[in-house]
Amino acid sequence: MANKNDIAAAKQRKQKIVLVVGFVLLAGLLAFQLPKMLKSSSGSSSSSASPSTSGSPSAAGDTAASATAVPAVATGPGSARLAGVVINPARPPAARKGQLWSLSRFEPKDPFVQQVEDKGASGSGGSGGSGSSGPAGGTAVTPGAPIGTPGVVVTPKAPVAPLAYATILVNGRPQQLAVKQLFPQRDQTFVLVGIAKRAVKIAVAGGAFTSGKAITIELGKRVTLMNTATGQRFVMKLVYTGSQPELIEGFKAPATATATAAVQPVVTP
Repeated sequence: MANKNDIAAAKQRKQKIVLVVGFVLLAGLLAFQLPKMLKSSSGSSSSSASPSTSGSPSAAGDTAASATAVPAVATGPGSARLAGVVINPARPPAARKGQLWSLSRFEPKDPFVQQVEDKGASGSGGSGGSGSSGPAGGTAVTPGAPIGTPGVVVTPKAPVAPLAYATILVNGRPQQLAVKQLFPQRDQTFVLVGIAKRAVKIAVAGGAFTSGKAITIELGKRVTLMNTATGQRFVMKLVYTGSQPELIEGFKAPATATATAAVQPVVTP
């Protein structure tokens, strides 16, 4: 029984020691944190009391002084104030030299309205009127009027016909030829290969020239060709190229009578 009492008494002593130590620690903590708590409570009370004294003259003076000390912030359209901070909307970046900064500088144009005035088609001798007339066979155009409105006449350009005919003098005789046609009419030694504006190309029918290529005959120039086997010569001259055959009209001139005058000697004394 004595042992149990001793154990219980020891437990009580330990509990008392723990309580005493905890009390000492709590007292030290209060002594360390109490001044900070008092300072924070005094600051909050002074800040809460300041709005109540704003109606007094001294408070008004302090407010005016603080207003003069803080610089005013200019607010523009679209700006807002949040928690005393002015928020201005973002502005577009400034364009550098050579950069486009606005599409509004371009003037809109109607794609169906003529923008360029045809000065060559406008007549200077006209007597008023909105339309302008060009030379004979030209096009009458009203500047600025949409295409298809009355008074606007658009004449399309006539297509250019390809060159398909040529006239070549062969030994002084004209040969009217088309592309891929054989000539002269009797021998049919050559063939017309191609026609240009001022020249033609010919080749040997069933044979070839010494160079192995077709030769070119220019307008108004003579070219002499010789058959190396027979020695026959052909003198050719190009006189015409066009989209239609050359119109050659023959005629006969009347014979002129030559008067024969007797020549008498003149004798002078």
